[in-house]
Amino acid sequence: MPQTITARLSAAVFALSFGVAAVGAWTSYRTASSALRERVQAQLDADASEETQRASEWLARQRALVELEAAELTTRLDSTLARTDSVPLRLTLASVLETEEVQLILVPGGRVAHSTDRAQVGRYAVDEEFYQFARDSTYTQKIYLSATSGRPRLTIAAPVRRAGSTVALLAAHLDLTRMEAAGGHQANARLPTDAYFVNRFAAFVSAQRFGREGVRRGVHSLAIDSALAGGRGAGLYTDYAGRAVLGAWRWIPELELALVVETPQEAALAPARLLLSQTLIIGLFATVLLALGVTTIARRFTSPVLKVADAASKVAAGNFGVRTPVESGDEVGRLASAFNIMTERLETLYGRLESQVDATQRALVAAQTNRALLQDVVNNSSTLVLVVDLNDTVLLANDRVATVSGVPANAAPGQRLTDVLGASARTLSPLIERSRREHSVVEQEVMLDATSHAGGWQVVAFPLLRENGVPYATGLIGTDLTERARAEAERRARDASVQQVQKLESLGVMAGGIAHDFNNILGAIIGNTELARESLNRPDDVSVSLDRIAAASRRAAELTRQMLAYAGRASLRREVVDARDVIADIIPIVRASQSKKATLVADEMPEPLWVDLDPAQLSQVLLNLLTNAAEAIRDQPGTVRLHVGRGAPSTLHGGESCTHGWLQITVEDTGAGIVESVRARMFDPFFTTKASGRGLGLSAVRGIVKSLDGVLELTRTGPDGTRFDIYLRRAPSPDYDVLPLATTAANVVTGTVLIVDDEAPIREVAARVARRMGLQVVEAEDGARGVAQFRTHAHDVSVVLLDLTMPGMGGAEVLAELRSTHPQLPVIIVSGYDRDDALAEIGEDAATRFLAKPFDATTLRRYISDGLQERPIAR
Repeated sequence: MPQTITARLSAAVFALSFGVAAVGAWTSYRTASSALRERVQAQLDADASEETQRASEWLARQRALVELEAAELTTRLDSTLARTDSVPLRLTLASVLETEEVQLILVPGGRVAHSTDRAQVGRYAVDEEFYQFARDSTYTQKIYLSATSGRPRLTIAAPVRRAGSTVALLAAHLDLTRMEAAGGHQANARLPTDAYFVNRFAAFVSAQRFGREGVRRGVHSLAIDSALAGGRGAGLYTDYAGRAVLGAWRWIPELELALVVETPQEAALAPARLLLSQTLIIGLFATVLLALGVTTIARRFTSPVLKVADAASKVAAGNFGVRTPVESGDEVGRLASAFNIMTERLETLYGRLESQVDATQRALVAAQTNRALLQDVVNNSSTLVLVVDLNDTVLLANDRVATVSGVPANAAPGQRLTDVLGASARTLSPLIERSRREHSVVEQEVMLDATSHAGGWQVVAFPLLRENGVPYATGLIGTDLTERARAEAERRARDASVQQVQKLESLGVMAGGIAHDFNNILGAIIGNTELARESLNRPDDVSVSLDRIAAASRRAAELTRQMLAYAGRASLRREVVDARDVIADIIPIVRASQSKKATLVADEMPEPLWVDLDPAQLSQVLLNLLTNAAEAIRDQPGTVRLHVGRGAPSTLHGGESCTHGWLQITVEDTGAGIVESVRARMFDPFFTTKASGRGLGLSAVRGIVKSLDGVLELTRTGPDGTRFDIYLRRAPSPDYDVLPLATTAANVVTGTVLIVDDEAPIREVAARVARRMGLQVVEAEDGARGVAQFRTHAHDVSVVLLDLTMPGMGGAEVLAELRSTHPQLPVIIVSGYDRDDALAEIGEDAATRFLAKPFDATTLRRYISDGLQERPIAR
């Protein structure tokens, strides 16, 4: 069984007691070494302090010189800038400025205008830190790597001003060799020392070391790492090259550099070793054998312990991969084995801890990033956003909170809701409590006292739940209804303005189109009137011309009624009509107004073509398409063909059906066709290729066809002509009742009719019709005259023909006067407006009926005859 180390050492001490002298010598050596180490460390620390002081003073001195040089340069700035780039920058203080290079940099622009190094002239320094910060005052850019040379650089930049404004920068790149020399480190022949600077990137800044082969850019040691961390101290350690040294270190904030002063441990402790040698030599003869024995025993038995201690030091320094050899089975061996097991576990635990710390840091950064993103999003929202926990403490708020309470968004988290919103918190508390109680979204309009104004807010409160469904907070989103109402009012105002412009534009186009259509109608009337005069001796020709004049007049009346309907003063009427009658009225008008080069051909239509529509709208569509077709032929001979038959639109969907089938109306011409640019826009509102004010355009045509439940198709267009097809739903044939024959001139009646109308032609026609019926006629040109005439002939008047719209006393006032004495007197109201619109001013009156202008003689006779016979009046 191996002996314990205690027993072996006791036996050795007992056997070698005479080695006390050697032990004393060794103790003296250790004491001397410790004292010497402390003295050397104190000396190195003092050297480091002196070098730091001198380096700081040197930097301050250079800064003052640069400021003086910049001030002096201000007085000769213009002459300096006037020199060519090839002339080096001349410095007044060049003899005392310890620089590598001095540059004159223009502001703004950042261009190097002059430099002591002509190779740098023309470069730009806008990206340099000193350029950004030295415009207002002198700025020292601490040690950095030059973008051009890659070497460490220390720069002092001072503004050069003129008239109170900075126009240039004087940038002095200091000579680091001079800085080291200014540090004043003195070589010690007895104790060799080394001093060097290291920047914050653990790279040598010392001019003697930087860039030298074999010297690394990134260096680490106990002294370097401690100094870079901002500490200072002195001690025994291994330097960046792995050598045992004694050193002192500190951080110089003015330069942002670490200063390290070192001496080899071997040289530092040489006096102690010398003392040990002398002591051992003196007692050599007496204790040589004992010293040798003690030394041998000590080394043999302490070596494993020292190895464990060394390994423990490395573990303490963070090296968990170190292992110590197990050389024996005694206590030391078991200690080494236990130490190895401990380091293995520590290494494993440290690896896990490092992974957890890294994961925690990443999660923290992600959380901070997400919170910042969320805050940016809610800050850019126009609504009020608040999140409070279950104790009504604000967790999140956006900038909108400041408009309500005056509390900035970044100051709200952590405060109570009542402290943030004040009186408004009492208004919101019931919503929050209700949302928490019902676990649901609560929405309500409330009044909040904002700092800028008090107004209505639409507030939504909703619970925020964890993954397990447990609520942890309540969210609030509020919308300022005052701003919404203002925005809505502004939008309506803009829409009204746009609609007004569109209405004016529409009216302009419509007015031109109506004028165009009326010109066609007037052309037909004037032409047939002249033909009738020329054919007075041919009654048949006169009759044909008069029929065509009557048809054109009916077309003008229908067009007028359409105008009233568009203006909201009349309603469109739909009835079952035979399309052949509408076409028969349109054909003469088109032929009378079209170019003589165009031949209008209307195919035969042998059977009735019943459709349910407003005849005026169909007339408008056909007149527009036929006129377009005739104008497309231009000055070349051509043909416009109108064909009516059966057919179905190509765009008909499978689900659509038509009970009585479709009526197809085809208008085609032999013109030059529609070009692509026009075809792309021909159905746009207000688009036309005609002169200003002509026609209502294809947009209006398609709108009318669509309102009739029909379809308009451009079937073909090209060099050989254009074809449009209109598809209308056919209607069943109507059942007509046998109507009584209208009263004609042969049916003579008696009585007196009072005609009140401000239009002389209307009075004249009405009077002629009445006289041919055998009636007496009393005329009045306005309302007041009509009342006076009625009072004069009240006993004779049998029926009154009264215009509703007259200057002065209107028709409604005249009727009121008549009804005050004769409530049952038959009165025929005539007006150019719609029936309902015209009679709205009168009210219920059983003895009154309405006759729309324009009217023909037959209709007027029937109305007068009905009034005289006192037939029931249908309103």
